[in-house]
Amino acid sequence: MMALTHRTGSIAVAAAMVALLPDLQKIPEYVTDFIWLPQAASLPLAACFIISSCYGGLLPDADIPHSTAGKHLRILLWPLYLIKKVLLILGHIIKPLKKAGTALGHRGLFHSPLFHTLLFVILSALFHDSFEWLRCILAGAYIGVMSHLFLDLFSGGIPLLAPFSMKRQRPAISFKTGSFLEVIFNLVFIFISVCMLYLIVLKKSML
Repeated sequence: MMALTHRTGSIAVAAAMVALLPDLQKIPEYVTDFIWLPQAASLPLAACFIISSCYGGLLPDADIPHSTAGKHLRILLWPLYLIKKVLLILGHIIKPLKKAGTALGHRGLFHSPLFHTLLFVILSALFHDSFEWLRCILAGAYIGVMSHLFLDLFSGGIPLLAPFSMKRQRPAISFKTGSFLEVIFNLVFIFISVCMLYLIVLKKSML
């Protein structure tokens, strides 16, 4: 998937959550304890949630140095890139190290739903009693990451069971990155985003 598709997809999901969640019946407390939800969020918090989701939608591709996320986070992730290269080189001698290096490559551990969910649970536990803004950012980023992984599942597949298995899984119906079908998805996501953002502003103006 292209970065643009991940952006529009994550914005569409987050905006839909902000617009539609308040209309749902009471959400179980164990869910709201696990993740901050924009049920009664102010307009600034709603905007923060959507923007965080947009950035989160790019994070899994930080495993590629030349990706949008990789370029911005290169100063933080260069040790990871270095370790990956060393493992791949040593992997010619010690085969298990090659598997470890591959796991740190594109669509490896960074594209694992289990890995990101575990990371989110840990961060949520650490910052559970922190400022609402911080919990909002974490939740938005997590939603964006999950939307990224869901879309990549249909364009080449992702290792659903990583780190236990690095085999990529994908459904029977899939499409190539940059294909005409991806352009259609982009247009649909943009349409959904515009509709949901309009609904959000309309609801907030009626309060």
